[in-house]
Amino acid sequence: MRFNDAFNVFTQNVVYNICMSGNRLLSPLGIYHIYNRGNNREFIFKEKKWKNLFLRLMNRYLKNPSIEIQVYCIMNNHFHILIKGDMHEISQYMRNVESKFAEFYNEANNRSGHVFQGRFSSRAVFSNRQYVQLIRYILRNPVKAMIVENPFSYEWSSLGKSNFDYSLVTNNNLMDFFKKQGYILATFIKDSCDDDKIAYFERTRFTHKEAVDFYQERLLEHGLTPESLLFPTNRRNVISIIRKCRYHGITVAKLHELTGLSIRRIQDESPAREDYL
Repeated sequence: MRFNDAFNVFTQNVVYNICMSGNRLLSPLGIYHIYNRGNNREFIFKEKKWKNLFLRLMNRYLKNPSIEIQVYCIMNNHFHILIKGDMHEISQYMRNVESKFAEFYNEANNRSGHVFQGRFSSRAVFSNRQYVQLIRYILRNPVKAMIVENPFSYEWSSLGKSNFDYSLVTNNNLMDFFKKQGYILATFIKDSCDDDKIAYFERTRFTHKEAVDFYQERLLEHGLTPESLLFPTNRRNVISIIRKCRYHGITVAKLHELTGLSIRRIQDESPAREDYL
């Protein structure tokens, strides 16, 4: 197959997937970190009844066998869910859970308007290493918030009592996975290492050729040429390309050299610190 033909077939498939996923990054493993918090950082889960309601709704709408919740943690003003499945189906699932929760919450509190700060956020999982680090990060949230000392004693996570009540997660599968990776689940999660700097991607030291190849692959994914990066209509794709390259460790200077975009522009579109948490 000629290069142009291969290019067209590849970009058509990728562009279709990107459009159909609502411009969310897609995980090759089909695993995503989903999270959201109360509007204006409101403590919407502060009372036990609201945590329990959210978990009941998670259980009620979990009817699609292709969606699997692997880890969750409900905090006072936000939640984390590690979930496996198709992003279209995950999006519909989360819309059902969040909208029904908002309906109950507003009615009970005689209020109106947004309960959550907006559409839920998602981060695609790209490697086993990222996956196990995310599990620890999510499940250690109550420890970081100084609510409990032992993550296994927090009730509203997939390690706690709520999981027995709602049967959202089968921890045996998780333990089996950790065992295959050479970890003991309990030891790994209790480890008090500095999780504040866990990156969503494994950083790579790129040679010049590797950086060029990686960048060109990102262009192909979006059906772009180097020249088309400068078109205002391609801004969303440009942001995605810059973020992917930066996530993987390509420097601002190298991206400036490869793209011709200004250093300020690349810095502005690079992931913020909170994207690594």
